[in-house]
Amino acid sequence: MSRGFSLLVVGGLAVTGACFFPDVSTLSGDSGGPSDAQTSESAPDASTTPSPCTASHTFCDDFDEPSLGTLWSGQQTPSGTLAFSTSAVTPPHSLQATVLADTNDNGAFLYERFTNVTRLHVELDAMVVAALPTANSQVDLVDIEVTPPSGGTFAVVDLQRWQDGSALEQYVAFADGGSSDQSPDFAETFSSWRHVALDVDFGAETFVATIDGTVAQTIDFTPSLPQGDVQVDVGVPYAESLSGDWQVFVDDVAIDVE
Repeated sequence: MSRGFSLLVVGGLAVTGACFFPDVSTLSGDSGGPSDAQTSESAPDASTTPSPCTASHTFCDDFDEPSLGTLWSGQQTPSGTLAFSTSAVTPPHSLQATVLADTNDNGAFLYERFTNVTRLHVELDAMVVAALPTANSQVDLVDIEVTPPSGGTFAVVDLQRWQDGSALEQYVAFADGGSSDQSPDFAETFSSWRHVALDVDFGAETFVATIDGTVAQTIDFTPSLPQGDVQVDVGVPYAESLSGDWQVFVDDVAIDVE
């Protein structure tokens, strides 16, 4: 897999707020997320779902502010667009990231930066509207750019939507031109709203994805990733081999760090 590099530079951003780190070890279930047949039962009810931003988090955005992206460190739109959408888990708005066909690099995303992170918990609601998926088609919904290991130039753990499902990934690029990539998949297409929780623990060396309350996939870091600065990207941070335009919808992003 080829991947463009988005430079992680943290300018001394101070972070505050309560941290929320659930114990995912007690959750059980098979390796797949809810099937499309379960959509009517598992999709959030926008009329009763409260905004997570009514509670304390290190960072939170329900996309109901007057201007898009004003709470974030920044945004990039090299191969797509960002806009408000009225398809939302908590109305009136969500984020809609549209990425163009034939994109093979960064797409369109918002990003937030944190310093000296030991544990990271990200929750959000996500939905993907895909053009006809073709072989090797991929969009990343969430990239978590992390400090590379010794000899590395870039490192990321991320949540991907593939042509026929989804995957977690750990990708590291090295100064000698080599790379390390592991991306175990699971059965989820995000064709309707799904509630996603992502947990990165540098001490335990794990990356865990929980979809609608069920652990969908886990990665044990190989190679190890050091504690350090982190950048969280949401929307379409990366895309590859798309046969048409894809849209990723994101709502109610809540991030807690230790």
